[in-house]
Amino acid sequence: MVKSCCISCCTKNKRNSPSLSFYLVPSRVTEPGRREIWLRRIDRRNAQGRLFEPNSDYNYICSHHFVKGKKSNDIEDVDYAPSLFLNGDQENCSNQILERHLRAQQRNARNKPTSCASQPDIFQADTPTTTSTTSAFQAHTPSQPDTTFDFQPDTPNYTSQPDTPTFDFQPDTPNYTSQPDTPNSSAFQPAGTSPSSSPEPDRSTSSPDLEIQITSTQTTPGTSAFQAHTPSQPDTSSSNFQLDTPNYTSQPDTPNSSAFQPAGTSPSSSPEPDRSTSSPDLEIQTTSTQTTPIASGFKTPLGSTEREDIYTEMDNLRRERDCALDRIAALEDILLKSQLSSQNVENDNTKCKLLTGLAWDVFIQVFLFLCTFYTNKSTNKHSIPLREQFFLTLVKLRHGVSFDLLAAAKCIKKSTAVDYFWKWLELLHAKIGFLIKFQDRENIFRIIPPVFRSSFPRLTAIVDCFEIFIDSPKNFMARAQCWSNYKNHCTVKFFISCSPVGHINFISKAYGGRASDVQIVRESNYLSCRYHVPGDQILADRGFTLQEEFATACGVSFLTPAFTKGKKQLSAEEIETSRQISSVRIHIERIIGLLKNRFSILKGTLPIQTVQHITDEVNDRELASIDRIVQVCCCLVNLGESIVLKD
Repeated sequence: MVKSCCISCCTKNKRNSPSLSFYLVPSRVTEPGRREIWLRRIDRRNAQGRLFEPNSDYNYICSHHFVKGKKSNDIEDVDYAPSLFLNGDQENCSNQILERHLRAQQRNARNKPTSCASQPDIFQADTPTTTSTTSAFQAHTPSQPDTTFDFQPDTPNYTSQPDTPTFDFQPDTPNYTSQPDTPNSSAFQPAGTSPSSSPEPDRSTSSPDLEIQITSTQTTPGTSAFQAHTPSQPDTSSSNFQLDTPNYTSQPDTPNSSAFQPAGTSPSSSPEPDRSTSSPDLEIQTTSTQTTPIASGFKTPLGSTEREDIYTEMDNLRRERDCALDRIAALEDILLKSQLSSQNVENDNTKCKLLTGLAWDVFIQVFLFLCTFYTNKSTNKHSIPLREQFFLTLVKLRHGVSFDLLAAAKCIKKSTAVDYFWKWLELLHAKIGFLIKFQDRENIFRIIPPVFRSSFPRLTAIVDCFEIFIDSPKNFMARAQCWSNYKNHCTVKFFISCSPVGHINFISKAYGGRASDVQIVRESNYLSCRYHVPGDQILADRGFTLQEEFATACGVSFLTPAFTKGKKQLSAEEIETSRQISSVRIHIERIIGLLKNRFSILKGTLPIQTVQHITDEVNDRELASIDRIVQVCCCLVNLGESIVLKD
């Protein structure tokens, strides 16, 4: 395999750059520390933001990413790890990195500490800078020679020496020079003064109680004031002065030394404190008085303008957060409304009728009714809620969309959508099929429209047939039985009956398009006496030539428009009777149109799998799939409002 560089955006490999050298990433076993440095320099991260950890032991980095063009095993060398990861001027970048590395080595060499014999001083006095620094020290030597104070304020840095109360501090500009321990030296002595000029304090009467109070009044960064005194001795003398650039010299504890002494003054100018009344406790108290408070996390005090800016920025961030949350809520609402879900049509009859063909109240009542008979209520993590399954089934009936579209809208598999549809269709057919039945004669005559009652006072039903297009079967006999000369297509035919108010009270099984209307009526058992009583009136089209059979079977008056067969012209009575029959019989055409328009699955060309499902043949069911679909659609139409208006 060709060696390739594992650094992002680097396309170097042994094939296109044979002059380069390729080095393995250090092993996690032999060189774990160097491996970690290399990986941090590479700085490749995965999708979770974690550092890149090679799975293979054969990850290479080309010499293009080393300053000198090859790696070095010297830990002090710049090429101990790759350092060039830019795509620009590689040569200039290498020179700059090398120069910076050499300058760093020179600084480290100059800053290395020397031995104590050659440089005994702890502090070395340098030329002070021009920064404005004001300091005031006033201290007394405690009676405990071995007491050591070591604390670090913001700017000073004090270094404790053995057996002496010394302070090690490093302010911004001053530099202190330490002298070796001598019998006559002060703890802190300014540069340029003689240690012998300081009078020796009387240690026989010194008290162990020493309180050092350091007061810092800071109006500008870098300005400090220190004051130390012994509160138990009210007449104790002190030295209080302010220098712009003080320089102090630290001395170990000797019998003749003072705790603090500023530079440029004589040790003899400071009177010896009285230690006989000193308290045995040692207390260090630091009091800081600032014109503006220093906020947590800030090294410098915040001014009023800066604080106002921070508050303004916080208010802006809060407003941006609120706007972002409102925007997210609006987008979530838009996303929810754009989904094909029952939540979008909740309490909205217009949308619910548009998507399901039912009003919202009817939809929810039917769903709750069916849920009482739903046995398999256990759902897995990939299933959708039961109401969404029922909603999906009605959408399929209402619009006749493909299962692929429904599956994509619900983010489920096509087979799952098909299973949901047939499962809920079976439940609908079994539990709401009772809605298709003949009403009692008293109810029919009570609610019959007056316009019908005047012409046909005992009208109970209006009948007709309708056809639905289907795909051509592969079997030639089935294709011949389904061919309709009237529609010039393969169809299935149904016989339908409705009451005078538009209620569907009978629907036959599916027949091939070749079957005649008379044959379907005879074989559908519509002539039975359980549907009719003597004296009923039934309106039909002139193609139903069954007047004698209805009169003989159940004593029903079967009315159809008059024929002109064998006549040159109809009589005036026949014309008027035909006109009245046609004006009322037209309502069955409206019912058929309503059935197909409300449930568009009946308008399109149905596939053979929908007409006769393979499970129907396996289980030897009495009704085919198309029969259950049409009967369920008729039941759902009966749940809607009547299209026959009342005067």
